[in-house]
Amino acid sequence: MQRRKMFVAGVGALALVGGLAGCSNASSTDANTLTFTAATDYREAFEAVIANYEDANPEVTVDVTFAATSDIESTMPTQLGSGAGPDLVSVQPGIGGNLISVGSLASQGYLEDLSGQSWAGDISDSLRTSTDLDGATYMYPGVLQPLGAFYNMDAVGEAGLVLPESWTDVLAFCADAASAGKTAFSLGLQDAWVTQLIPYALAATEVYGVDQNWNEQLIAGDVTFPDSAWEGVLTQYLEMNDAGCFTPSANGVSFDNSLPPVAAGDALGIVQVGGVFSNLQGQNPEVTYALLPLPANDDPSSTQIAASPGVGVGVNANSARKDLAIDFVNFFAQPEQINLFAETLGGVVPALPNDDFQVPELLGTFNDLVVEGKAQPFPDTGWPNPRIQNAHLVGIQNMFLGTETPEQVLTDMQSALD
Repeated sequence: MQRRKMFVAGVGALALVGGLAGCSNASSTDANTLTFTAATDYREAFEAVIANYEDANPEVTVDVTFAATSDIESTMPTQLGSGAGPDLVSVQPGIGGNLISVGSLASQGYLEDLSGQSWAGDISDSLRTSTDLDGATYMYPGVLQPLGAFYNMDAVGEAGLVLPESWTDVLAFCADAASAGKTAFSLGLQDAWVTQLIPYALAATEVYGVDQNWNEQLIAGDVTFPDSAWEGVLTQYLEMNDAGCFTPSANGVSFDNSLPPVAAGDALGIVQVGGVFSNLQGQNPEVTYALLPLPANDDPSSTQIAASPGVGVGVNANSARKDLAIDFVNFFAQPEQINLFAETLGGVVPALPNDDFQVPELLGTFNDLVVEGKAQPFPDTGWPNPRIQNAHLVGIQNMFLGTETPEQVLTDMQSALD
């Protein structure tokens, strides 16, 4: 997912480009200083783990530069290609959906093969498209974040409604919310990355819940975006809009402005990724929330939830401190550290489960679905190039403007693949 969001903080791009270039140099002669470029959105969580690592290894310093994900994407491949770049690399999951994905970086020889590490054998089959390329593991997946519907339970209760368990229930929920003077689902499409969330949530059931290997068939040419279940997914998106499920004129609403209505109870819910939850809860800590998958059909037993690592950590294949960098990744993978990371971040669970993690009540249903095998990766982790996702993002905005149909959007996505 573009800007795979835990996500929104950042600093000016020009300042970041200079900072990245100055602080991330794998050719440094200091054998005990690890360099690391990490997303600003994970700052507090990474700082907690880094502090523990430095306490356990007092001879080692981790020199971390925090940057917006978009700026890491724009600078990291060039740095790694020049033989520089940090020892530890923020890596996005997937085979090639963006410039710092596992597939994009590993295929160019920029990432160290981590298949021999003890945690690599614990990666589930459903996560392999996020962490692996050609049978080798290049990323520690960190935490798994859900993509589902967060509901303000106080507002839902005051409106006298119950949460939807089927597609028919979803449309009825929207109508009943409107009758109570509420918006069912807050939606801000001004930030393009938000456009993909509801299709991804629906596709977890309707596309990948039916066939987990759908992306592999797409790449092989056995299926196409047009004339597939994807057309039904985008049609449902428009059906929700026509049913009044969303914020009016959503194309003019930013992500930042989509959260306050939910916290205030003016909107009953929002379809978002788990990493956004701390931001949402911080706006009104008194609210009780529930997280559930977004139903896509009228068979509740078939409902699945979308889930993906928010960010992973890889090792620069050209690092002069490769062994030390791998040591940090293995430290990060210890239950105590990844649990601390997950708890600090909020709205996520360790991607590799451990018995010591206390699942927050909010994430109980999500965790159960993961255990039951009813969690599907975000679709773009299996798309081989970023142009497909971009065609999707732009197409959805145009669809809401009425200038493109679902069929046209999917045709553009297919053209991006071909």
